[in-house]
Amino acid sequence: ASGVRFSYIVKDRLVADSSVPYDDVLRSVYHGDRPEILEARNKGFGTDERSSETLGRNFLYAATAADNIPGLEPGFIRLAQPSFIISKKISRLYVGLGLIFIAAFLGSGILCTFIVRAIMKGAWEMVATSKAIGDGHYHRRLHPTKWRELQPLVAAVNRMAENIETQLDKLEEQNGRWSALFNGMREGVMVVGRDGRIRSCNKSARRMFPGLENPVGFSPMEATMIPELQEQVDALCASEAGEFGPDGDRDKDREHEAPLEHRVFCVSLPDSRHIEITSVPFRHGNGRELVLVF
Repeated sequence: ASGVRFSYIVKDRLVADSSVPYDDVLRSVYHGDRPEILEARNKGFGTDERSSETLGRNFLYAATAADNIPGLEPGFIRLAQPSFIISKKISRLYVGLGLIFIAAFLGSGILCTFIVRAIMKGAWEMVATSKAIGDGHYHRRLHPTKWRELQPLVAAVNRMAENIETQLDKLEEQNGRWSALFNGMREGVMVVGRDGRIRSCNKSARRMFPGLENPVGFSPMEATMIPELQEQVDALCASEAGEFGPDGDRDKDREHEAPLEHRVFCVSLPDSRHIEITSVPFRHGNGRELVLVF
């Protein structure tokens, strides 16, 4: 059923063959010159592939010396199988290996897809959370990740958000205190920027000069209708501008000069009253601003 042919060769003659009748075995030709027999005689084992002179088909032969089998003369045991059967088995083996390779390739592709999707899901979450933190949502946090390579990044982003949130809480607390102090003063306070326009003012200053509901962004002249105040502010801003070159950068030659001291001057109101104004410069960013106290 398996197509395997068994032969026993003694003294270079075929004495038994599973595929040849006994009468034909006795009339068989000389087998001592078969390549597999010659190789088995020299090395103990031999192989060859050729067409059988007895059966007329291609066989793959394998022979080995048989010197110590009880009841048998010393000779050679030879096995042979048709080449087409071996070719079929090899073809089935190749097909099986090909199917295994395809299955392994598809399986690894599916596995890699799930892994990449899991990693990208965590990466997109980090991107979205980082963008939200950058947009001002400092309470957002990244969820812990099971990917060890991303854990330091998650911890760094969360730590950054916590530090920013802590600093903002401190700034809000300080801003609340300064705002309460600023608006609780009886004196009017007005802050003028380098461009000569009002940046902020407290409630007392707005009550003094009710001409504009919100004077922020206007010049002192527009807010108070006092030309003398505008002239003084222009003079102060001009002295401040002298510290900077045409491109707006600080003049290195005057960088170490003494800071501008505060000044006190009086202006006349339209109702013939006179008020004393103290101007106090302070450094802000790359320039100075003026605080006017009425």
